[in-house]
Amino acid sequence: MPKLRHIALATDDPDKTAAFYIEAFDFKEVGRVGNPDDPDNGLAWGIYLSDGTLNLAVLKFKNVDQLGKGLSLIHISEPTRLLSISY
Repeated sequence: MPKLRHIALATDDPDKTAAFYIEAFDFKEVGRVGNPDDPDNGLAWGIYLSDGTLNLAVLKFKNVDQLGKGLSLIHISEPTRLLSISY
């Protein structure tokens, strides 16, 4: 049975969102991408978290949203498939 390995969340506040997952689910910070002090440099900035099995990317995109349609994009993947869910 396939298992989830990665989820990406779009958020306005990666620090606050990451703190929630660290506190509530004991995730650990395993990396960062981009620079919150220079958000125009790159597509996004954010924090990578992991519980040892599931990896969670908590990202703030340079634009209002990744799709440009007032929507946030979440993608979920397991080792052989990628699902994209917009809300």
